[in-house]
Amino acid sequence: MGWFFQAYAVDLDQAHGAIGSGDDELLRRVEQKFEDELDDDEELAEVVRYVVSGTLDDGDDLEDYFVEAFKMICETLSVLEEGNGPFSSDWPGAIDTGLSELNIDSIRFREFEGGKVLTFPDGIEYARIYGEWTHTQCVAAVERWEGTTAEQRLALDPEVLDWVEIGIRLASMAAKTPGYGVAGFIWM
Repeated sequence: MGWFFQAYAVDLDQAHGAIGSGDDELLRRVEQKFEDELDDDEELAEVVRYVVSGTLDDGDDLEDYFVEAFKMICETLSVLEEGNGPFSSDWPGAIDTGLSELNIDSIRFREFEGGKVLTFPDGIEYARIYGEWTHTQCVAAVERWEGTTAEQRLALDPEVLDWVEIGIRLASMAAKTPGYGVAGFIWM
């Protein structure tokens, strides 16, 4: 088994604002989009309702589902989704080295390993497997990418280049709209 990556170009304020918002329309959209998964896993369905509504019915310890619920919210709200895996645990560092070789220093894949704390209802905080690239970081990355040459890009290991291009696609989509960024997850 290896590590996996999933990221979304999304309005970061809207995604964070969904937590505990009580937004019934968003909850309906998430439940509709992930109907099969939620029908198969009642605990996950309960946590999705909790994360959006802010109320948990039975108080079970379901924190491991919180990030999965937030990931579903991000996917529902996103304008672009990218994912890949499995890969070895040192692979994000190799991609970041490739970004550095192209002088792109505003975004890093390692940030998705747990660089951002998510705060859920009842003050519960979760700091594993999630990170973000802000709108400003995405704009800077795209500008640097556009300043690279084909020769510089082709000098990278082909697999690293593929992943760098995934990052640039996400950053490019996020850079188009103020407030958008990239919400990313890396997990085993």
